[in-house]
Amino acid sequence: EAAEAYKGLIKKYPHYVDAHLRLGCEARADGRHSDAEEHFQHALKLEPANQEARGLLGSLFIAMGNEEAFDKAEGCFDEILKVSKHDAYANLSLADIYMRRMNNLLGKKSPEAIKKSHGQFTKAKEKFYEVLKMYPNNMYAGNGFGAVFAHLKKWPEAKQTLQMVKTANSMRTVSH
Repeated sequence: EAAEAYKGLIKKYPHYVDAHLRLGCEARADGRHSDAEEHFQHALKLEPANQEARGLLGSLFIAMGNEEAFDKAEGCFDEILKVSKHDAYANLSLADIYMRRMNNLLGKKSPEAIKKSHGQFTKAKEKFYEVLKMYPNNMYAGNGFGAVFAHLKKWPEAKQTLQMVKTANSMRTVSH
């Protein structure tokens, strides 16, 4: 029903970017990745500086979960950071990509893949740390940093970091 309304809006107002974004989000939720990509790309053609469209496109590529899509996602978030280097979402999305690549590489178990995984791990760690420096209360970055400690098998640090995130989240929930 909503999709039909947005399609009608696009017919009447073909440059209405928000309708394309909403249809892209709906397509993504339905698992129609190529349709979602088409809507997000169209929104970017209409408004090349639209960071929301770029972020949605990058998130779609992450959800696709393959290396080619990760490369495209990385490009999207790099573009956002060129405009706004302090964008927490873009930085955390890059950290997410690096962690996913690391896990994919570790699954291959070859010496070369393991070496490459360390590079991805280092990049993820740097992004989580960068976000925490900018936004010390960012729970997503704290959670990611806890995962970094766990990966390093620094269990006390991982436990402490994740406990801090849990405490901060429970305090946040109570205060809202």
